[in-house]
Amino acid sequence: MGGDARTHAMIWQVIQTSPNLDSIWCAPGNAGIARERLKNGRLVTCVPEISVDATGKQLALAEKEDTELTLVSPEKPLVFGISGLFAASGRRIFGCDQASALFEGSKCMAQNFANKHSVRFASGESFDGPDKAKRYARKLNGKCAVKADELRGGKGVTVCHSMSEAEVAIDAEFGKPNAKVVIQHLLAGREVSLMVVCDGKTAKCFETAQDYKLSLDGDLGEMTGGMGSFSGEPLLSQAQIEEVYRTIINPWLAGCQAEGITFKGVLYIGLMITSDGIFALEFNVRLGDPEAEVLLPRLQTSLLDIADACIDGSLDRLTLSFKPIHAVCVVMASRGYPGKLETGKVITGLDDLENWRNLKVFHAGTRMEGGNLVTAGGRVLAATGWATSRVVAANLVYEVVNSRINFSGKHFRQDIGRPRFV
Repeated sequence: MGGDARTHAMIWQVIQTSPNLDSIWCAPGNAGIARERLKNGRLVTCVPEISVDATGKQLALAEKEDTELTLVSPEKPLVFGISGLFAASGRRIFGCDQASALFEGSKCMAQNFANKHSVRFASGESFDGPDKAKRYARKLNGKCAVKADELRGGKGVTVCHSMSEAEVAIDAEFGKPNAKVVIQHLLAGREVSLMVVCDGKTAKCFETAQDYKLSLDGDLGEMTGGMGSFSGEPLLSQAQIEEVYRTIINPWLAGCQAEGITFKGVLYIGLMITSDGIFALEFNVRLGDPEAEVLLPRLQTSLLDIADACIDGSLDRLTLSFKPIHAVCVVMASRGYPGKLETGKVITGLDDLENWRNLKVFHAGTRMEGGNLVTAGGRVLAATGWATSRVVAANLVYEVVNSRINFSGKHFRQDIGRPRFV
């Protein structure tokens, strides 16, 4: 279920690691996913008329085709309760249930849960009115993150460095109906993305990744859903991984059990490494995007095996294996992203890249129109290269996005995987 570059990466990884697959359906899919071919020669079947939030139609498709397993890519259907709907019909699905999905669906729930169960989270509180929110922000001298309670596609956070900025952000949020916000102390350090898979009683970590959230080079510009990422070298030492388990993952899992939450799926933890230790900034309940586009080319264990282990409660018997390589992903976006977009622009150059080694271009916002591949969203393509070093991987990707792939108004950052984030 999905139609973004993360969905494309999931399908591609499953095809690479599960040679006995007979069929894959993807709803809604995109133009790139529709070009993927299984080992038996069959193309992936995309169903563009079924949106990701049409939970009843998604279930009807699974029942019609009698699929054996459904993998959910984005967060929205999880928050809408797709997993419970499938489970009630006796169908296997990889994605957490509705109660678990609140860890992403409600920033207030996640903050309150962390405060209650001593999960090492960025210190903060939740608010349902502007006055108390401003008083709390004032205690922090305006140096805070203002987070919308509801889903915003990764773009519901305003980082503030002064009280005037905080007041503007708080007023903007409470100008919306039924608004709630979390105000968090602004931490200084280095952010790292950590994906954790869980079967309700066992949690295991993927290797780490670094993403780039802002639209312009040098971490300037507006907040986006992600402009690129890299993975390869350990961004956490073994001691730091043990610290994350001790202070974040284990208390979170114990809290879930205390609250009667059986979390089966992916927990994405945004971490901040500070001089005072490692803190969680937020939880999400699916693979990161664009982190998935660098982690999945490195993942040797099939996503199908991970899904089965999480569903069956046997994750403790599964080993997660990653290739010892570096991967870099650069997102190519439409002019105007993340604001007003230009779409419908013809994309050229992809056919010439089909046989390139160590390279995969994952589609996000694309569609076929009049026989041409055209842009159909903010983030259009996610070009990923991998090599024995991050420098080589980055050079490969930048050769492709600078001169091989073209569409009018293409925009991308030039500093993804560059030395600043060593």
